[in-house]
Amino acid sequence: MDIKLMTKVPDSFNSRITQAKDKDTLSYWFRPKLELDSLIFKVSGPKTIDTFTVRLKDQLKDSLVISPFRDGPETFEKPFEIDANLPLTTIDRSQIKLIDKDSADVSFNLVLDSLKNRLRFEFEKTESNNYRLKLYPGALTDFFENTNDTLSYSIRTKAVSDYGNLRLIPRNGKYPLIIQLINQNDQIITERYLTSEAPVDFTNLNPGKYNARVIFDQNKNGKYDPGSFLLKRQAERVSYYPELIEVRASWNFIEEFILQD
Repeated sequence: MDIKLMTKVPDSFNSRITQAKDKDTLSYWFRPKLELDSLIFKVSGPKTIDTFTVRLKDQLKDSLVISPFRDGPETFEKPFEIDANLPLTTIDRSQIKLIDKDSADVSFNLVLDSLKNRLRFEFEKTESNNYRLKLYPGALTDFFENTNDTLSYSIRTKAVSDYGNLRLIPRNGKYPLIIQLINQNDQIITERYLTSEAPVDFTNLNPGKYNARVIFDQNKNGKYDPGSFLLKRQAERVSYYPELIEVRASWNFIEEFILQD
């Protein structure tokens, strides 16, 4: 989908689009403030083109707020991520430091998802460790040139024996499929992409109860596509495991996931 602004704006105009957390809603950010009451957009999809008029609300000045993306214990597989309430534009990694429990520096990669407005810290985790992540003032700059205050996070991993493992065996699938594990807060903990029938192993899971679901990736783009009236598109089919799966520490579980036509 392509979104193009049709309203005439000054040369100094700048904009960003972000997706609201856990929603299909898009936010359109712009500067400078315009003496207009609406903006006109052309939205183009694979099968349709339409024009929309969006009424503008008063822009209230806000400060930059940073928060961890996920709550609860860390896992080995998932990177540590933070969200921002305003679009992030600049990351100064010289103002970011990551150390382990022995105060040794830990190397890391930074990945900014500009649509989700989420910053990912990728690094190799070891068991029974306590990492300290510190972002000094000016490490993050947002679209409106706000910067962060000092931020500090503790990232703890447990012993391997404190985690559990789950093997799911899908049956009767129409591939490709996306198999996801979801915690009881409706957060996606981990996922796998399958192009043919095969067992799926989820290792080093925190003990707890999980939902398992399968997305039938009909357009083969590697993600779930919701329905869209504008694009005249139905939502991709989703199938859920019939009951919660309980994972316990030091246990290996095997479950057969029979997908109904």
